[in-house]
Amino acid sequence: MKADKQLFEDENDDSEPVGHLELDGLGTYIFREQKTIVIPEGTIDCLIDIEESPNLEAIELPASLEKIRFSIDRAPRLKRITVDPANPNYQSVDGRALVDKPADSLILGLGYIPEDPELNRINASSILTYEDEDLVIPKTVHQMYGGKNLNCRRVILVGRTYIHPSFFIGDKLEEVVIKGGATIFPFGYASNTKGIRHRLTFTILEPNSSYRYEDGALFAGDKLLLGSFDDKGCPIIPSPTKIIGDYAFYGVKAKGININDGVKQIGDFAFCLSSGPSFIWVGKDLKRLGVASFLPEWDSQLKIRVSMYNPYIYQRHNCLIEKKTATLLFGGPNGQIAEGVKRLAKGAFPCAPHDIYLPKTLKSLARKAIFAQRGIHRVYFNHHLRLGQGAFWGPGAYRVYLGKEALISTSFFKEGFKYPVGKDNVFLSVGNPNYAIKDGQLFDKDGNPIDIPE
Repeated sequence: MKADKQLFEDENDDSEPVGHLELDGLGTYIFREQKTIVIPEGTIDCLIDIEESPNLEAIELPASLEKIRFSIDRAPRLKRITVDPANPNYQSVDGRALVDKPADSLILGLGYIPEDPELNRINASSILTYEDEDLVIPKTVHQMYGGKNLNCRRVILVGRTYIHPSFFIGDKLEEVVIKGGATIFPFGYASNTKGIRHRLTFTILEPNSSYRYEDGALFAGDKLLLGSFDDKGCPIIPSPTKIIGDYAFYGVKAKGININDGVKQIGDFAFCLSSGPSFIWVGKDLKRLGVASFLPEWDSQLKIRVSMYNPYIYQRHNCLIEKKTATLLFGGPNGQIAEGVKRLAKGAFPCAPHDIYLPKTLKSLARKAIFAQRGIHRVYFNHHLRLGQGAFWGPGAYRVYLGKEALISTSFFKEGFKYPVGKDNVFLSVGNPNYAIKDGQLFDKDGNPIDIPE
């Protein structure tokens, strides 16, 4: 307990641990009754990891600190973070924010973002928000990125800020106020947060805003940018909608998705994290799908149906296929590629089946056509086709089977698979005249080895 007295202002002998503290590689617990964490002078590297601390009020950092990392999920009373003024690396702003001075970056904001032109790109995970306060994003912030469960009930956008839709995922968030020229824009990578976005109200105070709030959804013209949900959690797509934007229903956890008549286009990851919908209905007007417009869970038993009056897209084997080009646009986790399909679009199989048979009609696979993180085990080739760079994007021990008529390029394994396949995972059908396997190595008919990255 002597070590604990050096780290904490308050002595706690029997309290329940709520987090972990690591100083220069030495660890100790953070306890439930702890009110103040004092990092001792001389500490260079610090990690503070807290799941939920109901009583923590303050953190004090020394002049010696060179590196600090935070992971704080909930600390409703934490409202003060201070740094010794002699510290050359970090600065406390109004006791409510910690700034990395050399990098001009916000490390931790306690429900507060300083108005500083140097701090113009903020990661949402660096802000700890509170139910009883509004989160004001000042006009100096030009970009908010990353996903985080916001605990506040209202976010106020003051300036011309670009914000990823995943930012609005929150357990408590109810209202977004747009005072300035904010832009809801799916730039960069969206954090794969496990949160769910609830129904939001948008209040638009900027008279020249290009947005309008209608029927529980945020629109820009005919494009639905951020949607809403009914009492059962099903997405609501208002009748005027013609385009569903990228990430429009990011965080949806719905059993069914109904793409009503009138919707002509769905953007990238529009229904991302949809937690395994059991049914998707596609209306008569849909003609374009973005990358992984639907992203169900890898083991969901999805059923897809398309209106018989749709002249652009049809369904076969739980896949959506463009009629004009015979391009497979989206396949469910339990989908299979039908004969007649000529091409796999980018993001066609975001959740791939365990086994994939590539039919002889298939001519090409786009880059990232199959980027499932799990699920796929075996890939069967039995003809010649063109693979885009990293067509098989997801990690995993792919087993590649080359049939009797398979014919591959010399860069087939190197370029077509983002992650190494490995020699032990390549199998050759008896009777294939083009290749041979000897001592685990694949050779072409002229005796030249085929490179299979390990």
